[in-house]
Amino acid sequence: MTERKDHQTEILLRRALASDPLEAQDVPEPIVRDAVRRGRRRRRLRRAGVAVIVVVVAAVATVVSIQVFAPEPEDQPTTAQRTLVWERAARSPLSPRSNPTLVQVGDVVVVLGGSAADPCPPSAGCVAPQGDGLKDGAVYEPDRDTWRSIARAPIGMANISAASSGTTIYVLTRPRPVGEPQLWEYSLSQDRWARLPAPPHSVDTVRAVGTDRLVAYAGAHAKSWTADQFYDIASRTWSSLPRDPLAPSQDRNLLATDTGDLVLLAVGPYGHDDQGWAPWGAAQWKAKTKTWERVATSGIVDSEPTWWWEGGRIVNPSTQTVDQDGSVSATGGILDPVTKAWKRVPDMNRPSGLARVHPQLEAAGSGKILDSGQILDVASRVWTSIPQPPEGFPTQDAAAIIIDDQVITFGGASFKSYRGTLTNDTWVLRLP
Repeated sequence: MTERKDHQTEILLRRALASDPLEAQDVPEPIVRDAVRRGRRRRRLRRAGVAVIVVVVAAVATVVSIQVFAPEPEDQPTTAQRTLVWERAARSPLSPRSNPTLVQVGDVVVVLGGSAADPCPPSAGCVAPQGDGLKDGAVYEPDRDTWRSIARAPIGMANISAASSGTTIYVLTRPRPVGEPQLWEYSLSQDRWARLPAPPHSVDTVRAVGTDRLVAYAGAHAKSWTADQFYDIASRTWSSLPRDPLAPSQDRNLLATDTGDLVLLAVGPYGHDDQGWAPWGAAQWKAKTKTWERVATSGIVDSEPTWWWEGGRIVNPSTQTVDQDGSVSATGGILDPVTKAWKRVPDMNRPSGLARVHPQLEAAGSGKILDSGQILDVASRVWTSIPQPPEGFPTQDAAAIIIDDQVITFGGASFKSYRGTLTNDTWVLRLP
């Protein structure tokens, strides 16, 4: 068998060494035999697990170098395989706090408000802290690892919704049992706050729609319907959207796409009941026709976490399933708003012994979503495990954002027994 392989190798070598295939038989016999001998030795070495050796053949005054078999490339660690490390960033000018709001403006992160109240211990039921929260804020530049303070807000910012357009941040105060929502703008370029016309109806969440509009909506309709609102940035005027086909509903998520369309995910007004888990309903507002149309949700049922617009898709990264009436239903999914096609969320990586990041740490950006200690790349639908946070990392109430493939967290609280300590630390994790 070996002689037959050597004969085949001789034929291949002659053809490789000859300048013309027709002259293969004219290649000197010593050169061919030496190459075969070296190749035979190499095969034995390969079986023994030894690295590939390049065969060098010399003939007359010309040195010819040939490689009998292409060497297998060495296993280089891919970016995803490289060790990811949490790093403590530069010290912030802000005081320790919980639940601040992080907003991306260009390539910087703006930190707004939060609460200085004593943190609630894990799994405890606490009364929401009284007061309107902190009024200060700061800008963090990840590329330079530097901070700078910004003008104090005229309002407390412990219970707000914020969105950015250009270099301006829009802050919607969420109404308490008494009071109406307010809309404020902060100009990063001018470092100045200004009050804008308040929405005509009670809404609690604001999002940017392109560069010229905002949309504000209520997270739930009780038994009556409240119109969602468009805000025109140039004219500073509000206008109502027509009634959506899911109203009245609760657990509402209204997301703006890159084309200016809106996608609504919501469940019925009574949520979970004795019949099992409530299915999500979906509807799409078409900017061109200014009309709503329903979208099928493939039986996905209401669960946490919430929905995100990321990587050109509507995503709920939950990988859990529930058993209802003998059938299994997914609690998460990925929707392409153009084709109306749904895809399942792939299973997370679950290596044995993996310590998971606290599930409260959730974020999105740069086409990625952070949930339960894993990063989902929306385009490839691949999860990447991230390392366990180091000692001193907050265990709850930290805010997080993903910008330029970096997870950035700020604030939060750590606990020893039931005693909590607030932090003003900033942590950065650079993703592959």
